[in-house]
Amino acid sequence: MHLSVNKQFLLGMGKQIDREFFKARVTGIPSPRAEDPPEEWLKFLRTHPSNWPIGVRKQSNGDVVLSGLIARRTLAHTRPLLQSSSLIRQQFINAMLSLFTMKEHHRKLANRLAL
Repeated sequence: MHLSVNKQFLLGMGKQIDREFFKARVTGIPSPRAEDPPEEWLKFLRTHPSNWPIGVRKQSNGDVVLSGLIARRTLAHTRPLLQSSSLIRQQFINAMLSLFTMKEHHRKLANRLAL
């Protein structure tokens, strides 16, 4: 179950991120830019909950889980450009899934590579 939730998150993320960057300005706080910090995205989401990103969890009070938002923004900054082929983008998502959905896999890999 944990793997499928993360897989859904990452697979849905490409489509959702593409839409996020091209949304028109809405009343109130404008859509954040790609390079804006997670705190700017948090302010936007608080005023526009209908734009909630796929895979970002909510706390019991309805607010965003900031670590999830930070992870989402980090992944958005590191993924292949929109002009890349869908195969390259899919390979990237698969690599992220293998790194972060298997317990301790990323830590073991970093230690093995002496990072």
